[in-house]
Amino acid sequence: MRISSAVLALALASCGNAAQPAAGGTAIACALGEGSTFADDCTLERVAGMKDEFIVRHPDGGFRRLALRNAHVETLDGADEAVSRYTGDPPVLEVIIANDRYRLPADFDAPAR
Repeated sequence: MRISSAVLALALASCGNAAQPAAGGTAIACALGEGSTFADDCTLERVAGMKDEFIVRHPDGGFRRLALRNAHVETLDGADEAVSRYTGDPPVLEVIIANDRYRLPADFDAPAR
């Protein structure tokens, strides 16, 4: 029992070393799950200290870690690949990951202010 408690404490402590989101965030439209419709329920946050990494937070506490690499969005949190395209007027970057869809501002990769 003591060994498992020590392992758990070590695992929890290591979580504090993970990249943390910057304060605040921008509300974005998302459609979570198959057949869902878009609503402004998610939040886009820049990862502190990382110019090209972002976190999309879901209203249920879930999240996706994304990176902008060579004008393409990549996932950093799992095996699902991201597919992205610019759409709409004004343009937004629509990102599809598994059954989830996100509409990011076209300039979401602009430098932090």
